[in-house]
This record gives sequence, C-alpha cells and structure tokens, in this order.
Amino acid sequence: MNRFWSKVEITSLHGCWEWTAYRSQAGYGRLGVNGKVKYAHILSYEQLRGAVPEGLELDHLCRNRGCVNPFHLEAVTPLENVRRGKATKTRCSRGHKRSPENLQGYNCKICTREWARVYRAKHRSRDAKKKAAYQKQYRAENREKLNAKGKEYYESNKVELNLRSKEYAEKNKEKIAAYQREYYLCNREKRLAYQKDRYETTVQ
Repeated sequence: MNRFWSKVEITSLHGCWEWTAYRSQAGYGRLGVNGKVKYAHILSYEQLRGAVPEGLELDHLCRNRGCVNPFHLEAVTPLENVRRGKATKTRCSRGHKRSPENLQGYNCKICTREWARVYRAKHRSRDAKKKAAYQKQYRAENREKLNAKGKEYYESNKVELNLRSKEYAEKNKEKIAAYQREYYLCNREKRLAYQKDRYETTVQ
C-alpha cells in the first residue's frame, strides 16, 4: 500500500492526515484499488484498525472529510452519523441559522413553514378547482330538486325575506342608487343598440 501512503500528508501523529490525491465532490478522498474506487479513509481504517463492523459506517470526529487518520474515525450507525453531521452545521441548506429557536427536531423551522405554505397554496388551488367542478356537476344533476327546495324555502319565509329586503334597500339607498347610475352609464350604448335592433325588427 505504498501507493496509498504516498498520497497522504502526515504533519503530526495526532493531527489530521490529509489526503492529497483525488477527492469526491463531498470532499472525501477516493482511490482505485483492484479496478474498484474506494474511500481513502475506509482503506486507512481497515489497514490500521481492522474491518468496519457490518451495518456501521465511519464518522469523522475531526469533521474534516479529507482526513484519513484512522484514530479520527469512529464506527457508528448511519442514523448517528447523520445526526452528528447535522448537529455540526451552523446553517441550513438555504442559509438560515440553525439556532435552538429555529430548530424543529433536526429541521429548520423557517424552511418547514415555507414548505408548508407552498404545499397548502398548491393543494388549496387544486382542491378549490375540484370543489367547484363537483358543485357544478351536482347543480346540473339536481337542478329541479334545488329549485323546488328554493321555492319551498321562499314560500315558508316570504314575509321575513321581503321585510329583510326592504330594510336592506332603505339602509343602502344611496349605495344602490350609485350602483344603478354606474350600471346605466356603463351599459348605455349596449342598451341603445338593443332598443334600435328591436325597433327595426318591429318595423319590418
């Protein structure tokens, strides 16, 4: 394994042993051995401390992924390795500070709230369209039943509804008049054209 150790820079026995050759995008040293690419820190651990126990993986206690010092490595479960990695991060992937007030378990509260907002908005829009389509279909299929129910309700509450309508008209007299004037002005040309067509049809 002279080829392996020629790519390691050892400055002190207890310090980090830096891997000087190829590293992955994540920062771990890589080396080709017998046609297979392996992690440098795992090769170092296996040479000096023995095989990694089955079901465990190596965690860098020094938090330096380029270090191959086997005494800076500890065999832990994948879950524990992830937990330690997240515990050392000061900011989340979107740059929010990982303070105790901003953590929900291991997750960033700000990111969680933003994700929930986007999720609710997306599904609210989809549910609204689904509900509108269902209501339209229901009204089409039950039009006679709904009309009969509306007439029945009106007949049984005619006095109260008429009284309520008069009260609303008295209370909002100016508002209704203003709306009527605005409607008259907006639809004046359309109304004149309709009256002209009707007149011409009657004359003919």
